[in-house]
Amino acid sequence: MAADKTRKNTIVVKKIFHRGKNRIGLFFSYDEELVNRMNKFKEATYSRTWHCWYLPYTKESFEAFKALNIPYSIAIENDRLETVSYNNDTVDWRTRETALMPDNAPIVTNEVTTNSVKKKDGGNSEADIVSKERQKPGVVLQGGRFIVSMVYNKGDVDFIKKLKGTFWHEKERKWICRATYQNAEALQQYFEVWTEEQWDEIVALIRKLPKFSRVKILNFDQDTIAVDLTRASEMVDFIKEIPERRYDKDRRLWIIPKDEELVHRVEDKCRELNIPFVNHSDVPLVLSKLLVKNDWKLYQKYLLKKYPKEYIPILNSYIDKLVLERYSKNTMDSYVNYFGAFLNYCTAKGIAFKDIEIENIIEYLTGIAYRNISSRTLTAQYSALQFWYEKVMYLGKFKMQGLNRPRKATILPKVMSAGEVRRLFSALNNLKHQTMIYLAYANGLRNGEIIHLRKHDINFERRELRVHQGKGSKDRVLTISPLMVQLLTKYIEEYRPKYWLFEGQYKSDPYTGSSINAVFRRARGRAGLNSHYRLHDLRHAFATHLLERGTDIRIIQELLGHSNIKTTLVYTHVSNATKKNITSPIEDLGLEDEERDKNSDKKGDLS
Repeated sequence: MAADKTRKNTIVVKKIFHRGKNRIGLFFSYDEELVNRMNKFKEATYSRTWHCWYLPYTKESFEAFKALNIPYSIAIENDRLETVSYNNDTVDWRTRETALMPDNAPIVTNEVTTNSVKKKDGGNSEADIVSKERQKPGVVLQGGRFIVSMVYNKGDVDFIKKLKGTFWHEKERKWICRATYQNAEALQQYFEVWTEEQWDEIVALIRKLPKFSRVKILNFDQDTIAVDLTRASEMVDFIKEIPERRYDKDRRLWIIPKDEELVHRVEDKCRELNIPFVNHSDVPLVLSKLLVKNDWKLYQKYLLKKYPKEYIPILNSYIDKLVLERYSKNTMDSYVNYFGAFLNYCTAKGIAFKDIEIENIIEYLTGIAYRNISSRTLTAQYSALQFWYEKVMYLGKFKMQGLNRPRKATILPKVMSAGEVRRLFSALNNLKHQTMIYLAYANGLRNGEIIHLRKHDINFERRELRVHQGKGSKDRVLTISPLMVQLLTKYIEEYRPKYWLFEGQYKSDPYTGSSINAVFRRARGRAGLNSHYRLHDLRHAFATHLLERGTDIRIIQELLGHSNIKTTLVYTHVSNATKKNITSPIEDLGLEDEERDKNSDKKGDLS
């Protein structure tokens, strides 16, 4: 079944349906020269869904492609195996359907791809005799899915609907299901689609498909929802901890109560394990989207959802004060969690909320101080209770009541060398990922500042980048370097963002923080860097490298958006610009000469 080597650089042209429109798909085995030519071809865009390059479905785009003079063939109905690129690996792809090109684009090929004979009247000579038996469907393996073309038959349709991940594609008028071994086996047993030789080839192709993990929730009935774990076995133990959960063996779904808190907990666990989470249920918006929206009442409802009714009055007062003083949503989330834990402690001790005294707070903080938690976490717990004590209940200052803030630990930032940053950048091969990670170092941006950049925050004429409402609800304006102007221009031309500069799965949502962190981790691994480095360490490298180049510390403070110069001065402790010129006193002891004399004596003894 080996593909003809002469066809390696041949592009297979096929009509595909992508992002709500018909496109011209360009399938080919990975070839660096072809990839470079596609990158320079403005009409072409790469699809990670179809694992191919594609063009707009117009005659002009097709003519522009033909002008490149690259060998190509149009995929039409045949029984041969074509070689195309899938996930940067050469795999075999069986086509059994006619790929229609644009109506106004001539179907011209510079390579013969079919041995079927057409009659003058346009009919296929082999299709003139219609069998009275049920016709076999056409099945194409593409993009990790089976695309099934068949004549309507109620029994066949009922069978297709039972396959895993099946849906009807209204535009293409075809059934689509996941390309799994179980689905392939069911299709073969029911329709006898492939010969024995073809079956072995299909199984080999399925085994080459990448294994994607995903957790999807969907409505099951009025009181329950279903959780579909697709290659996410690490979630099983978590699901088993949910009370009243059960497993549906027939559908291979976990069934859990229809509760907002459970859905949010499942999403939080997926975010922790870096597993894609899809919500097809009617549960309201989750935290990741509420952080973007300025609906404070909806956000308050989200914060209160996991607490019993008796906590609601006191927590409402607590959140109202946080909103009034315009604390950030992340800070509100942390404070409410820590204060809620304190209320749980009081309930367990039988202490009424109205009777809480400073002694109860001291006892609580002393208890958690003995746990294995960081100084920063203990300080955050203190701040959450201090906010309630001073600003909600107006009971005076903590320190005047015998309770002082925990001592702050001094933690120096980890700084990448210029060489490590260069190796990290060389490991990025996606333009979108490259632009995001470059910005983190080029302008010292935080994770949240990168993903919440808007398209109109870039002013190319003034070479300015505006950070809108960064940490501490502060705006700042930064200068864009010529390299970043070039990279951002190329990115915007290719991806055409509408509102968010870096769009997420849906254009209405920004890129997620967990996704950009995953991009950094993968690049870090490919570059062979220390696994302790985080994306935020590029911000530290930006500040330290500026300081080592002689930039004034006040300028660095302004670029980073620090309110207090003490925060910026921490980089003077990690900069080695002046330290590397210091000579250690051990060099003045003459030990090097003694070691050299010892070594020469040893060599003399041996001779």
